[in-house]
Order: sequence, then C-alpha cells, then structure tokens
Amino acid sequence: MGCYQWTAASIISWIQTAVLISAAWLAIADARRFHRQKHKKEIMQVKKSVFTWLAIGITSMALAYLAQNIIMVSGRYARITVADVLFVLSFASLAIGFDYFWYKTAKMHKLHIKEPVFIFGVICGVFIWLYYLFVMAIIPNSTGYPVTVRALYYFYPVMVSLIFIFTLVVHPRMKAGVIRTPIWYISNGVFTYFIAYMIQTYYKWNMGAEFLSTVYSVLFLISACYFALGFYAARKKYR
Repeated sequence: MGCYQWTAASIISWIQTAVLISAAWLAIADARRFHRQKHKKEIMQVKKSVFTWLAIGITSMALAYLAQNIIMVSGRYARITVADVLFVLSFASLAIGFDYFWYKTAKMHKLHIKEPVFIFGVICGVFIWLYYLFVMAIIPNSTGYPVTVRALYYFYPVMVSLIFIFTLVVHPRMKAGVIRTPIWYISNGVFTYFIAYMIQTYYKWNMGAEFLSTVYSVLFLISACYFALGFYAARKKYR
C-alpha cells in the first residue's frame, strides 16, 4: 500500500466510485419500485424492463470500479481480476437495456428522415475511430498478452461504443414526448463515459500527455453524476 501514488486522477476515481455506488443504490430502488407498481401504459412497461437492465449494469459498474481501486491500492495486480468480470457484466447489461429500449419504442415513434442520417453518420464515425484505435494502438501493442487478456482489450472499446450507439435514439424519443428526462440523463452519462473511455484507451496505448489522465478521470466523474441524476429523476417522476 505504501507504493500507491495518490494523484489527482486516483482521488477523482475514488469520488467517481462513491457517486456510482449512490447511483447504483438509486437504480436498484427504481427497479424495485417499477416491479411493485402496475403500469397500464406500454411505455412504462418498457421502462420497467429497461431500468432492470440498467440497474444491473450500473451496480456492476460501481462494484467494478470499487474492486479496481482496491486492487490499485493493494498492489495485487493480475491479468484478469474480479473487476474485469464485473465490467463485462456491466457493459453487457447496459447494452441489452438500451437495445431493448430502441427496439420496443421504435413503433411508438418514427424517426424523421434527418435523424437516421445523423445516427448513421455518428455510427460511421465511431467505427472509423475504432478501426484506427485497433489498427494503430491496441492490436500491435497487445500481441504479447494471453488470448483471454487480448479478448478483453478488444471487447471493452467495442462494447462501450455499442452502448453509446444504442443511446442515439434517446434524444429523438425525448423530443417526440415518448420519454421524459431520466433516461435522457442516463444517456448523457453514457455519452460522457464513451468520450472518457476513448481518451483513456488512447492514453493507455499511446502514452499521451499526462494531463489526459486527469481529463478522462473528470469525464468519468461527470458521467457518474449523470447516472445518479437520471436514477434520482426517475425516483421523482415515475410514481
């Protein structure tokens, strides 16, 4: 523990973890309330399932960061840790939740012509960035690692990108009045998390300027605040 360096990034990471734990507590409370109540509106039935998956995802994410921070402090590093298992569960659950939301709300609101064009453009941009990231950084620098570790290095940026892509429909749905602010706040958290994760990945594999570690740490914290705000708003609005 004496070797652990308390930097601005590490302190912010602990604050982020605390906020995520609060968000997880709110998410679990929201999911439980959804299952206790009987909703006649179809959109509320959709949100019932969506918030269940989101609660699993955010809770797993909070525990993953907690485990990761504890490992960093203890100095007991390993190729694959319990934090990795929790991150996989978190990303998979969030992807399922937002994909389910996109699919189930498609018949409630048809996108205008310009919205699919915008979404398609963003998706193309994301995959161009992923191609650059994999070809120029991740693949050439991870060749010496075991297959399972490389699989995780490939899995994480792809899943974070997919979760972000699945949230692209949230803003149009909100503009159309299909949903209110809670899911919109959470989608903002996903967007901020996506930006933070991509900066972190670039920094990790390319050893960018040191200030980038503070930048992505602050963005992760902002993301956690958005998550907490979204689940808090759900507590107030979905009664």
